Amino acid sequence: MTKFLHTMVRVTDPDATIAFFELFGVVETRRFSSEQGRFTLIYLAAPGQDAEVELTTLLGNGSVSLSKLVDLKPGDVLPCDFTGKATVLAEGVPLFKGAFGVSRGQQCVRYEQKYRRNQNNSRN
Repeated sequence: MTKFLHTMVRVTDPDATIAFFELFGVVETRRFSSEQGRFTLIYLAAPGQDAEVELTTLLGNGSVSLSKLVDLKPGDVLPCDFTGKATVLAEGVPLFKGAFGVSRGQQCVRYEQKYRRNQNNSRN
């Protein structure tokens, strides 16, 4: 008998994608962010099921000083090279949600909202 085990979907807005799957009772089970910060893998499954959906989010590259990172305010931007939505991480810990865009001719991340961990969810 053939059994569905795993599928992968590339996404640009992981929060919206997770919210969509939650409509069908599929929830986040685990998350992995690469050490280089180039991608995040988010695994979803229906409770009690072995089959998983893997969401792959590619993150942009850029650099920012620690002092600028600490002083970020809504509307501030960070240079990067992608478009869409993102959760910005430091050492694998989510810091804030933002949108990719362009500022002064450079691609960037616009700070939108501080990341709030869902106490009922195992997001890392």
